[in-house]
Amino acid sequence: MQAALPDHNKRGNRNKMKKLILTMISCGALALFVTGCTSFETNRAGNQITVHMDKTVDPEIEVGNTQVEGQATANCLFGVITWGVDHQALGVDYGGNANRLSFLSGPADIVKNGAAYAACNKVNADLLLAPRYNLTVKDYFVFKIFNCEVKGYPGTLKSLKVVNNK
Repeated sequence: MQAALPDHNKRGNRNKMKKLILTMISCGALALFVTGCTSFETNRAGNQITVHMDKTVDPEIEVGNTQVEGQATANCLFGVITWGVDHQALGVDYGGNANRLSFLSGPADIVKNGAAYAACNKVNADLLLAPRYNLTVKDYFVFKIFNCEVKGYPGTLKSLKVVNNK
């Protein structure tokens, strides 16, 4: 004859599941209240270009007389997943700790790179001189929309002349 198994094992599993669900809901609610709006600097110009070479060179850059404009928009989910910018001008340093790897860049740098690419691509320029960035962020707690507009003078690299060897 078999003895009936006690029903307390099922109740124990239910209690564990309830605790797990309650913990997950609490963490989600806490995340919503902890996140908030973030402000960014606008109209910040990029730094000068620094290139390290074994030879000293003198670049000849043709600068356009009229400013060119570019615009890009990116979406960011949870501050980690970013999409919306298809092309970027990589290697641009916005001052401070810019990441050299695009997958490590924050969404603000990604959208700035996209706007710079759009501006240069319009006039077939190699770089923007004296760029002015206007970054707008719409913050919806876990979802953000980044929009960047850039204005600058287009520059085209005509030649590099070797001045002397080190």
